Amino acid sequence: MKRKWVALSIVILLGCCAMPKPVQAAPQRAPTAYELIDAVNAFRISKGLAPYAIDPILMIAAQTHAEYLASQTGQYSGHVGEGGTDADARAAALGYPQVPGLDINENWASLPASEDLDTLLFTVWGDDQHTHTMLHQMGQHVGAGVAVSGDNVIYVLDVAAFWGDAGLTQQPTSDAYPGLTSGVSVSQYMAPVEAAEPDAAGKVIHQVLQGQTLWSIATAYGVKIDQIRQLNGLTSESMIYTGQKLLIKIIPTPSQVPTTTVGIFPVSSSASPPAQTITIPAVPTSQQVKGGQPSIDDQWLIIAILAVAILGFILIFLGQRSS
Repeated sequence: MKRKWVALSIVILLGCCAMPKPVQAAPQRAPTAYELIDAVNAFRISKGLAPYAIDPILMIAAQTHAEYLASQTGQYSGHVGEGGTDADARAAALGYPQVPGLDINENWASLPASEDLDTLLFTVWGDDQHTHTMLHQMGQHVGAGVAVSGDNVIYVLDVAAFWGDAGLTQQPTSDAYPGLTSGVSVSQYMAPVEAAEPDAAGKVIHQVLQGQTLWSIATAYGVKIDQIRQLNGLTSESMIYTGQKLLIKIIPTPSQVPTTTVGIFPVSSSASPPAQTITIPAVPTSQQVKGGQPSIDDQWLIIAILAVAILGFILIFLGQRSS
């Protein structure tokens, strides 16, 4: 009987080991902001339009807004950001150039993490208004943000379009915005930089205007961006802002050596004093010097007279003794 229970236990154990384990679904991975931009640009290319150029300021604006929306609960308006701001105000606050005809077009959405980008672009954003943002004829720069809120993913797409006097701005690659990988096209519609004069201490201080960047400021002053960063305690991740005062360089001022006087001759760093000659009259050897004391020659004469007088006195004294 005991053997039967042992055999039955072994059979049950083997059966449990052979049972298939439940398969756990892999966690959903939210698309990145750059994958969202790649999908939008692929959509544009399919329609014969040039791809948008990534602008780092719009990237920050869109990502910040996506994270703000992800932190909200209950009813909220997706286009209204922190403090009641809209897309234009958020971009301007970060330093994106504000020029006549500029408009920031914005799409946003909240989707379950299981939905892909095709659903976002062609279903959620498939209406005319949202499609217009993605296929804007005058659109140039783009920024995107993605944030996770529970089981949903928040998407934000900001597109800058220029109209009227602004026209189409150039999009060269530069080091205008620090802390970003090279090869990123950035907005180059910048306010001209007027070089400031050094102050009394030789410090050249520049006040940042809207639309100016470290790249344009450094170029105008003929210095390196790293030099400005070091003088102002900035890192490669730091962003400058409108109204900020930056120390550009320090120009040494001409040193002024204080005038000193040695004797009667004035000495300065600018010129040497005219040569002057002081004539010292010769003093006769017999002249009384040092408060009326006799000279050396007079002293010897006095000694000789005294010696003769003493000698005469001795002779007289000896003559009197002998008599």
